[in-house]
Amino acid sequence: MLRKVCDVEFYKEPKTIPREALIKGIQGKDIIYCSTTDIIDSEVLDAAGQQLKVIATNSVGYDHIDINECRKRDILVSNTPGIPTDSVAELTVALMLITGRRLFEASNAIKKWRVGIYVGPLMDVWCRTLKCHCGHVGIGKIG
Repeated sequence: MLRKVCDVEFYKEPKTIPREALIKGIQGKDIIYCSTTDIIDSEVLDAAGQQLKVIATNSVGYDHIDINECRKRDILVSNTPGIPTDSVAELTVALMLITGRRLFEASNAIKKWRVGIYVGPLMDVWCRTLKCHCGHVGIGKIG
């Protein structure tokens, strides 16, 4: 959709963009769409140039962006609050099931095909209450 109204460039490798490639690729751009692995500091902002007006991150957090430097340069910064909430909650439940049912140990035992291996006790997650001794659980959207 963006290509209909503007020129779009993106890093094509299926990995984190190296800092050198980010600094080179950002030169002359008006908008940056980044992730938490992209550290947007004064060096990157200098490389982009004075025409840079918007930085959008695909994360809730924005601690990888130098907000004070963006304010000085009149650059708008946006994030995506609430977007990953359901996905993170689902992944958390999946990890509890994997851990409770010891699926990795069982999978490894099957792959090695060892007869008589002991995987250990299984734990049902259904109707369980999670207790945390290091803080609060359930405070916030993901909880």
